[in-house]
Amino acid sequence: MILYFNSSYMWFKQMTCDYCYVPLEDTGRHNRYYFSRILDFKKLSPREFNANFSYYRDWLNYDTSAFCRGGSVFCYKIEPLRQNSYSTWYCCKDCAIKESIRSNAILFYYDEYEKSVAFFTPHIHEINRAINESEDTPLLMMEWGAENWFQHPEDYQDLSQYGICNQYPIFETNKFKIVKPSAYLFEEYKKLVLQPDFQKDFWGANGIEISQHIKKEFPNWLKSVDIHFGRRLMIEWFITDKMNAFMGFIHLTCMYPAYPYKWVVEFGLKKEYRRKGIMKRVLDIIIKWAKENGCDEIYAISEDYNIATHKLINGLPYMIKESTKMMSDQFGGFRPMKNFIINLHQETGEQRLINFYNAVQYYRQKQYEESVKAFRQALAAPYQPGTPYTDAQIYSNMGMALSSLRRYNEAFQCLKKAQSLGLNNPSIEKELLWLKNNCNLS
Repeated sequence: MILYFNSSYMWFKQMTCDYCYVPLEDTGRHNRYYFSRILDFKKLSPREFNANFSYYRDWLNYDTSAFCRGGSVFCYKIEPLRQNSYSTWYCCKDCAIKESIRSNAILFYYDEYEKSVAFFTPHIHEINRAINESEDTPLLMMEWGAENWFQHPEDYQDLSQYGICNQYPIFETNKFKIVKPSAYLFEEYKKLVLQPDFQKDFWGANGIEISQHIKKEFPNWLKSVDIHFGRRLMIEWFITDKMNAFMGFIHLTCMYPAYPYKWVVEFGLKKEYRRKGIMKRVLDIIIKWAKENGCDEIYAISEDYNIATHKLINGLPYMIKESTKMMSDQFGGFRPMKNFIINLHQETGEQRLINFYNAVQYYRQKQYEESVKAFRQALAAPYQPGTPYTDAQIYSNMGMALSSLRRYNEAFQCLKKAQSLGLNNPSIEKELLWLKNNCNLS
């Protein structure tokens, strides 16, 4: 039996102001703010601008010659202040203005009510002096309609149904607990993440550099737990047994502050607790809670060789999109990594169907390796009663794909498995007969 905290509030759709940290009452009805710095500025004649258009095309260009005889083209080279370029989370324009002054940035904003984009900054004169532009600047006159902005009203989700929830969620089953991180378990957590084999699986590298980084960051880590939780940026748990002994950890991190409905999951267990189904149960609990509290998507990233983690994530009862991407971080360097997007609004009856369909398409295109992989993913997804995509059907089709790859022994085993599950047809019998006669399989 599982007992767990279940809030009626939309926890994942509550954020706080990035300047004053006041909880926002309705994140779906706040303006979107865009902070940038001006790296370079040029004032050109229309002829100079046209002659060098390829160079200035990606700059922010304001042509005054359209309404002023002898007007110039003002060209601004813009750099986003933040990695994801913008932040929605300010309780009012005043806080956004204060942030722009503190960051010495120019500020654009999209007004959701007026469906327009405006530009303003109270310290424009200081910025103008820094880039050697006169105080009478076109920057003060810039304004566009929503159709010319990258963010449109229809892109916003309705985030009105949530409340303020300050109770830290904890969970308990008959075998383990998922609890708020505490000081008395902190040393055990520290020992786990300092183990070289764990570092290799978690960060893709191990050694003195990563251990020094962990030791440097750890003194502030425990203090940050409440801050991250209060600001809705991260929620962290320790996993313990019934006697409160440390087993592992799991945490959810907001992927981008401007998208409170997209989160990243990371987790780890001590060696003696692995391969016992514990983390599968933990993920089921945490993801179910996240879905009930307003989370729409969860991302997971794993080392390309960590097959156990791939199987664990693909076995979750949700629609999962898997891909391999070349990625880089401060420890592991540039390498292929597995990316998983877990859609919490689509159950896996659909996932099995989609994976099966993809496998068939790969097979028809003679991409047999990809076909086998997709069939295995379909097999890992729970079967929805009443649908035709049974385990037997998948084994049968996968056997044909394996035979096309000349992996005859695996193909034979799959086809025999299909027969043992009650599926038999002329195609299976013909392929098995060929394998027996030509590959001496029986």
